[in-house]
Amino acid sequence: MVKYSLNKSPPPRSIWIEPTNHCNLKCVFCFHATNKMTREKKHMEFETFQKIISNIKDFKPMVVLHHSGESFLHNQLVDFIKHAKENGLEVGMTTNGTLLEKDDWAILNSGIDKLNISFAGVDEEDYALVRQKDEYAKVRQNTINIAAKKIERKVKMDIVVNIVRTQNNKDRITEFESSYGALEGIDNVLIRDLMDWHDEVDVEGLAQEKKKGHNKYIVAAWRRMHRVLYSISGKEDHFNKGQICLAPYYSAGILSNGAVVPCCYDFNGDIDLGNIKTKSFLDIWNGEEMRQLRKILNSEKETAKHPICGPCRKPW
Repeated sequence: MVKYSLNKSPPPRSIWIEPTNHCNLKCVFCFHATNKMTREKKHMEFETFQKIISNIKDFKPMVVLHHSGESFLHNQLVDFIKHAKENGLEVGMTTNGTLLEKDDWAILNSGIDKLNISFAGVDEEDYALVRQKDEYAKVRQNTINIAAKKIERKVKMDIVVNIVRTQNNKDRITEFESSYGALEGIDNVLIRDLMDWHDEVDVEGLAQEKKKGHNKYIVAAWRRMHRVLYSISGKEDHFNKGQICLAPYYSAGILSNGAVVPCCYDFNGDIDLGNIKTKSFLDIWNGEEMRQLRKILNSEKETAKHPICGPCRKPW
């Protein structure tokens, strides 16, 4: 069994790299809709991405090209994917599906291993409610088309469709699963839980009935995130029940400005562990800021005080 310590941990299994924090949608359960993201909107420079890959290629984590934006908005996304693949890394990403056909379906020629298409709505009505745009038909057709083209071109790429369960669509989830699960070329359909992004987004109207205990929306948010990741990657997932959160042991995020954060939950980069532009990734991974975070997350009392991690343990 792998042993984890506060001071030094084995390299992470996955790294979430943010090509951009721009998004073309404003979903009602997202911080983009509430303008809670206050950090600079920008696209990651290719030179920064190259440095990241050179820093991580030897321990071969899964690279997820997504964090707090729509990655297809970055004009060098395909170049990012190809560069990571040239260095022997497995690559996945999540997209809202509105731009899949960009540059004549160039994503199909990129070498990407896993593509996760996030619908947010089970049908036209639900989609319009959540996305605040009437584009369900377009995203559905894009999904059907890319699945068909994958087969036609014999592309080795897993396509996953996911949906967020809400009070409004809970009775239509099974039908959604059956519909998309039956499409040839779709490898899996995932059902995700709501998140309120450490109290930054009001999801009360969409949430299902509250239950006693920790916050149902976001308790173990990191675990849910990685269930999605490992379902996509096919890797076995192990959790040590004695630890409050495994994010600072299993994964990391790198924002478009090069800042390293512990997980996708920190959309504003408030937990800045260091910057890849000035330090090596492993120096950051085992640096003082990360050691302090691991120490906090070993204590229920200290975790509860933390402005970002605390809400994950918040009781009702």
